[in-house]
Amino acid sequence: MGYNYIGHFFSIRLKIKNCKKYYLKSILFILPVDFIIFFEEYLKLTIMKKTIFILLFFFLNKNSFADDKLALGLEVYNNKAMCGSCHVLQRADSKGNIGPNLDKLKPSQDQIIYVVKNGIGVMQAWEGILTKEEIEAVAYFVFNSINE
Repeated sequence: MGYNYIGHFFSIRLKIKNCKKYYLKSILFILPVDFIIFFEEYLKLTIMKKTIFILLFFFLNKNSFADDKLALGLEVYNNKAMCGSCHVLQRADSKGNIGPNLDKLKPSQDQIIYVVKNGIGVMQAWEGILTKEEIEAVAYFVFNSINE
């Protein structure tokens, strides 16, 4: 089985002996088609690797943001607002018996934000006590905890 060849012109600089000037010459390189295909595939893989690296960077960056938000939500749930003293939430290991069991109720994130801000029944409104960021974080934490 013979090789197919394809010609490529490459420009190179040649230094003439005892001369400080460089001369530009065009030289025809005859390369096997298999090499050209291999080189093109190598370039595609290099571009693909860079693309994957960039996507992975953004994915990991997003996850670290989500982890920070979950950590803040857990901190608010357990310590600042002490939601676990009234609510049951398995992920937070809370066993309150005044408010509803959040694992069974499964509210949406918007519902959680609304109730935390405005209160409902015997639950107080937390708007003005918690920051907007803390309210969103605790809602994010509860919603992700009940939908694992």
